[in-house]
Amino acid sequence: MISNMLSSFLKKLLFARQFFNMNGKLEILGERNVIMEPELFLMLNEASYGLGKESAKIFFEKYKKKIDLKQNNYSNLMNLLEILGLGSVKIMKVGEKSATISVKDSIISEQYRKKRGKSKSNTCEFIAGFLAGTFSFISNSETDAQETACASKGGSVCIFEVKW
Repeated sequence: MISNMLSSFLKKLLFARQFFNMNGKLEILGERNVIMEPELFLMLNEASYGLGKESAKIFFEKYKKKIDLKQNNYSNLMNLLEILGLGSVKIMKVGEKSATISVKDSIISEQYRKKRGKSKSNTCEFIAGFLAGTFSFISNSETDAQETACASKGGSVCIFEVKW
């Protein structure tokens, strides 16, 4: 039963309606979160493509047997990325050696605009790296990802081009 796996603190948050994980947004006590505090995440993001890529590789290697991840199951992997709190992740297009991914409500672009205003450049380096690592796992080959549009610059979603 899933309720046996939840910590007592998480159960209290759920009961008090202080924990939400919907549409790629993780909120605890009324604040949007990801694995760490959003401000720290925003600061780390500025130099974090490599960190995101390695984080994804480590994550998927560690958990693939525990949660029965299949390398070619794109939609399950994208759903998992949403649960992590990065944003609402959707596959727009998958080709033989490439994919186009959109991320709505990116934790990074949301926090960037909230703390610093509109950006002149793309800001979601960690997510680009995490997607590269994710698709390295999926394709079992070296992968790179680049953010081609960013909500921090005023758009509604972030778009990433992934190539392997």
